[in-house]
Amino acid sequence: MILDHQGKSVRIAQALAARGCELVSNAEVADVVLIDHDVPSHGKIQHAEACVAAGGRAFIYPHGADSAVLAGWDGLFTPSPVITGLFAPGGPGHAEVARRFGYPHPVYDVGWTMCELRPRRAPHIVQNVLFAPLHPNGDGHLSEWLVARNRDIFDRLLATPAKLTVRHIDELELNGIPRVDGVEYVQARLGDFAGQLAQIDATDVVVSDRSTFSSIAVARGATTVMFDASVIAEDLARYYRVDHVELYREYARFPFEAEDGVDIWELMNDAAIDSELVGDWRARFIGGPFDVDAMLDILVGDGAHLAPGVRSARLHRTALTWVERSDYVGAARLLTEAIRGSVDLELLNDLAVVWWNQGREEDARALLRTCVALDPGDASAAGNLAAIAPATV
Repeated sequence: MILDHQGKSVRIAQALAARGCELVSNAEVADVVLIDHDVPSHGKIQHAEACVAAGGRAFIYPHGADSAVLAGWDGLFTPSPVITGLFAPGGPGHAEVARRFGYPHPVYDVGWTMCELRPRRAPHIVQNVLFAPLHPNGDGHLSEWLVARNRDIFDRLLATPAKLTVRHIDELELNGIPRVDGVEYVQARLGDFAGQLAQIDATDVVVSDRSTFSSIAVARGATTVMFDASVIAEDLARYYRVDHVELYREYARFPFEAEDGVDIWELMNDAAIDSELVGDWRARFIGGPFDVDAMLDILVGDGAHLAPGVRSARLHRTALTWVERSDYVGAARLLTEAIRGSVDLELLNDLAVVWWNQGREEDARALLRTCVALDPGDASAAGNLAAIAPATV
């Protein structure tokens, strides 16, 4: 079971399905639940708890992809004890950040999950700039200091010779950005990965805060400039609230940051001819392509949660609760799966043949009918049943 957040699990779900994994919608029957965050207010931890209580396992997939995405568990959020491990967005740097502040669960690097990777672009001139300001929360709120920060970066970009495009989420005024002649404005939406990639791939430089969007730009090989890349704080206050920020702030910092007093035009042009500095950061926080087989190995682990007895008991318990709510179709499906997972139907087929030869014809037919009912695709049982069917007159 995978609970999506803004389309960030889509590539993971597609890759697992292509490997033969069945994506279910009930945590109690799932072998594994993947959620993007374990903070209770996010509304998904109860599914992880239900899966674990039933004998399964729970993992976190990337809620975001910035270099400090794990820092929230450094004093802002309490890590849930039901989580088996966390999949980083890509690259070994996330696990290193987690190690430095003492995150309690394993952090796995299975490659970059957000999009297809592209190599770093060759050095180029800067003409077109895509600015993605800090966006409001779902309720439309954006703190005053963040609004002011957006406006500051916008004004500095407006003063350059570049052709400027503003990609904004929600209404423009909620981002603190004015409408100015000569600037192109594109209202985007969260989760529109196709739109994000098209805009990133078409521009010379991306300017954004330390965010999933800016990390995707780096993953696509685009020249990128970040702002507030070293500010690791809650939205409502511009002061540090995490417990151990000094242990990883410089490690996570992006090499081209539009700090106060920096000439942003010079910074963008310096970034456009660089490959070494951004390459080092990319190796740490983007890494290589997504390896679904590595993820599957981790999800399976020692296989204890996949043992036939464990799975069958989990399915059986859930089926009985579904019977109580009169969902007989669902209960039958679960019980059928539980039986097929704990009983070798080939053994029943062979026993039916032996019974037939012993003269127990009706028992043999009944057993073969059971095999076919549990697995209509069982050609051997179906063939034997047809062969011993009573002659009709």
